[in-house]
Amino acid sequence: VWTYDRPATADTFFRRQVADRLQRCWSQGIASRLGLEDARPGPSSQRSTSAEYLDISRSGVHDLPQLPANVFTHVQFLDMSNLRVPLEELERFLGAFTQVRALDLSRNGLTAIPQVLGEMRQVTDLDLAYNELTINPSIQNRLNTLPQLQKLSLQGNRVIELDVSALTGLKALDLSDSGIRQWPTGVLQLPQLRQLNLSRSAITQVPEAALQDHDQLMLGTHLSGCRLSPQSCADLLAYARRTGRDTAGDISPQLLASGNTNGTPEFFPDEVSDNPDLLLPVAPGIDPGQGHPDPGVLLQRIHPGLGPDEASAGIEQLRSQGLDGGQIDARLLQWNNQYDALVQRLNSWIDTPSYRY
Repeated sequence: VWTYDRPATADTFFRRQVADRLQRCWSQGIASRLGLEDARPGPSSQRSTSAEYLDISRSGVHDLPQLPANVFTHVQFLDMSNLRVPLEELERFLGAFTQVRALDLSRNGLTAIPQVLGEMRQVTDLDLAYNELTINPSIQNRLNTLPQLQKLSLQGNRVIELDVSALTGLKALDLSDSGIRQWPTGVLQLPQLRQLNLSRSAITQVPEAALQDHDQLMLGTHLSGCRLSPQSCADLLAYARRTGRDTAGDISPQLLASGNTNGTPEFFPDEVSDNPDLLLPVAPGIDPGQGHPDPGVLLQRIHPGLGPDEASAGIEQLRSQGLDGGQIDARLLQWNNQYDALVQRLNSWIDTPSYRY
């Protein structure tokens, strides 16, 4: 039914492609349970694992089908990158894949993490690269429900800050090309973490604690392309010399000695949270306790550039149109209410999350 919900257009074509992949994946799952060989040509090693892998990436669809429960429990690797479907569609669709171990949701324009991830207890590899994620309390709380994660990618997201204290099983964390400004909270306390990619991020400092008793983590830490402070470059250089390593933070001693990190950070344009001056100025509130506001003040409130004489001339213009004092007050209050509503809506529009990809 989902395939033919709409007229025979490009949407239907893309839907049919996804439907074919889903049907084939289900059939392969049944064949695997029955011990039947997949009849497709190719090496047996590829045929034996095909039922576990479902790829619907780059499918061109704008929505996803509603799937029956418990029919895709054999799928362990799910690639849903480059879909750009609404979050609620992802939520509903993912509910059918309860046994997935590796999930790719990269390049989906996500500004939030699907809540259903908290119910997918088998996921150990989560790819959220190149979305539009800034870590707010809601996103942080959802990440905290995934202590089983071993590999997490937030590459190319704004991020800003991150707490990984709850991700106690993490072995690899990718924050390259992100806007993170400080090392993630708790990252030095993760017992199994061996890969930390901070390259081309907004990191400027290397914590002194990272260079003490964290040799295994530092061996897999990447800081190339960060705008590191002179002190952090000197600290990394001293660390490389002390440990006898060819690099520190994936940066050669020669580059560190010159204050060079072999690249530049990823650019993230300012948002309202970074620069509140991007918003239109909000006019001072009208205090009912101060009595009836002066008409000239009301006019200046919505036209801040007017001086007292110009405001008085504007009021006289209204009188010349035959309006009495009460009508002038009513007109000015109406304009002020319209002005406030307009500024509020425009500022909400300005503060819409940006999409860079």
